Amino acid sequence: MNKQKEEKIMKKQILDLLEGDQEKKLDSAKVILDNMPLFFNSVIQEAKTVHLEHFSPRILLYAISYISDVCISSCQYCGHSKDNARKRRRLSLEEIEKDFSAVLQYHPQELCVLAGEDPKIFDHFIEAIKILNKLNPHFDNCLQLISLNIAPLDKPKFEKIIQDSQSKIPLQFRIFQETYDREEYTRNHTDGPKTNFDFRYSAQERALSSGFQSVGIGALLGINSKGTKGNNQEILSLIAHAYDLKTKTGQFPESVAIPRLQPIPEQPSPKNFVEDKRYIFYLGVLRLALPTVKIYITAREVASFIETVEPFINVRDLAPRPCVGGNINGMDITKFQNLLGDSRSAKEIINDLKNRNKI
Repeated sequence: MNKQKEEKIMKKQILDLLEGDQEKKLDSAKVILDNMPLFFNSVIQEAKTVHLEHFSPRILLYAISYISDVCISSCQYCGHSKDNARKRRRLSLEEIEKDFSAVLQYHPQELCVLAGEDPKIFDHFIEAIKILNKLNPHFDNCLQLISLNIAPLDKPKFEKIIQDSQSKIPLQFRIFQETYDREEYTRNHTDGPKTNFDFRYSAQERALSSGFQSVGIGALLGINSKGTKGNNQEILSLIAHAYDLKTKTGQFPESVAIPRLQPIPEQPSPKNFVEDKRYIFYLGVLRLALPTVKIYITAREVASFIETVEPFINVRDLAPRPCVGGNINGMDITKFQNLLGDSRSAKEIINDLKNRNKI
């Protein structure tokens, strides 16, 4: 194939990925993902352009607060899995308010409330939303979004959160499918409610139909043990999930994320780690396939790498401490859900972004 013909085919594939219907997007994405060396430069260049057409180059910040690490599910890759022997706890409402306040002082645009699969903490989700609505005016109404990254709920419970919290701040329900490969999902989720693939997959649909303003989706790359082919399929399935939500609910997810599985204190390193260049490529493909959806990056990555991918992303986490009460208790990595690549303080992250005109 001569170079001119090759470039014409490449342009068509990228155009189909950007502007085609769902079928064309998925067909194009598969071709592009399977031929990264051929498409890499074109995808990255086009993704940077598309990003600036839809979004500001500035980075939004989201804070996190773990309110419980009690969990009744067994997940082979998670530091909070019930199989890991450690002392568990739930924050009291007073502790929740302190943990929220400790990070709201830095004025993040979003606060994400996280908890393990803990059936005894449901009422705390409603109270947490009420607390954030109460605190927000004291922090210049910085919060534009409250996201719940919690176990999937049935529709009556989603509706109860909406009705009882009466939140003035928009609510997002955000969980990751972890892996879209049913075989890999079963292998990694061996006990507890999280073994139900379909109930998890349909959670965002239930949340939207119950009154949540938006939802987020994602895949945890590295769980799928089937090499590059398996990871490519996760990206394709993630795009398909976004379009499935659009078809069923009338709206795309507000956010998408593809965090890379990182080591945890009790477990060895991931066996199918996605190397940096391919990870950057995946972000570029997502930007073209879902041009209006916000892409998140997390402190699982080192600071220099996060800066590298900023041309494709919208939101990053603000000094997360992924353990219960981490904003007030600090850096006890033995209780973390996962280890961090970027462990800088909130002040350090904010100063860096300010110095680079990113916030």
